[in-house]
Amino acid sequence: MRRIAHVAAKRAVDNGWIKEYVWFKEYEDLEDMLFYVYLYTDGIAAYVGITRDFRLRIRHKEHNAKKHGKYDSVKEYFDSKNEKIPEPIILEKDLNAEDA
Repeated sequence: MRRIAHVAAKRAVDNGWIKEYVWFKEYEDLEDMLFYVYLYTDGIAAYVGITRDFRLRIRHKEHNAKKHGKYDSVKEYFDSKNEKIPEPIILEKDLNAEDA
């Protein structure tokens, strides 16, 4: 499913369609997006996320908190290993919304 979403997003960018989406207009002037990753200790998986630079600390707290009565997949994974969620590793910074 993720691969399909990635292909659809790339096609939308390549063809200029992304500019037609109403939701994109509120993000297109942003220059402070970043990619981050949580490496899973089994060495075969990772969680890669994207957020605004100033929200990274907030996002980390969100991964550790319940939402609608349950934890997200990052917290559930690390709980299953009896580990705390590690600090996120920043992969890329200062991306504009389209590049992100």
